Amino acid sequence: MMSDPEGIVIASTGGIEDSRKEAELLTGVQELVADLTGLLTFEYIGLLNHLVVGFRRIIVPQAVLDEINETLTERFFGPKPTMNLWKEEDQYLHREITAESQKRGQDFLERIRSFVESSAEIVPASGMLDFEKTKFDELGNILGHDAIATVLVARERKLPLFSDDLGLRRLARNDWRVEGVWSQTILVSLRDRGVITKEDYCEAIRKLGLGNYYFVSINADDVMWVLDRSHMEPSYEVSRILSLLEGPDCSEDSAIRIIADVIRKVWLEPTILYNQKLWVLDLALSALTKGRMARGVIERLKAALRVRFALMPLPLPVIFRRIDFWSQQRIVEGNTIE
Repeated sequence: MMSDPEGIVIASTGGIEDSRKEAELLTGVQELVADLTGLLTFEYIGLLNHLVVGFRRIIVPQAVLDEINETLTERFFGPKPTMNLWKEEDQYLHREITAESQKRGQDFLERIRSFVESSAEIVPASGMLDFEKTKFDELGNILGHDAIATVLVARERKLPLFSDDLGLRRLARNDWRVEGVWSQTILVSLRDRGVITKEDYCEAIRKLGLGNYYFVSINADDVMWVLDRSHMEPSYEVSRILSLLEGPDCSEDSAIRIIADVIRKVWLEPTILYNQKLWVLDLALSALTKGRMARGVIERLKAALRVRFALMPLPLPVIFRRIDFWSQQRIVEGNTIE
């Protein structure tokens, strides 16, 4: 889960474990059945209205609209909460709820409601009638009645399920044979078809990373976008985007490939200052070695860098000396390089 800037708690689990299959699923697709998590994400990244440009029809179950209306009534017109409490990894965090944040949260949900009412096709989930009430209520209590309704509508219409809830997508596929996609897969499709620009896509990925979305897939260009946006200076945004490459969630091969590409881009760019290049290298090494056997992964990184600098090898000795210095500092500080 994550808490978005408007003070609304939304689901944030995506997945890259089957991204190729998801991409193929969208080939030629003109209609999607969207659940609440997908709508929340696209409003969060500022691209909700682009959905109806990229797809002929966005279908939303009535239960999703009911959930939005109920949340607006209970949260913003009922008794006012004073604090948000949520958990990130093993740490509990809290945030005071102010009148200003309440207003932002209300506006956030009302924009989604307006989109659903004006741009989506709102439909009932007739498949609910096939369920025993007790079974439906049991599933609804676990996943939410709106989520179950979305799966049933997708099954009825034989359309992809658009959801950022990885657990729901897996349940839909395994129990109801409903295939699903998440926001990044849709963003890639919109970018490749020219519905959004490359800059729109990079900015969306930056927001997903900052929003603690899991399994966000990035490449060297995405990292460079955030570095450029931060003017090659230390920032939370840079640290967060590089943390997506940490082990064990990111595969070692992918992390080495992306970090080697980033190092090459940074060190061959003449407008980037030397101390900035060193800082990026140090931060990249920290991300690469976290959750991994550091000595082995560093040697693999050096091998990847030899390939990337084969035609322009002059910076390589300096880079390797810095890598060795960084490793020695880790040992001095008590973080043994294994």
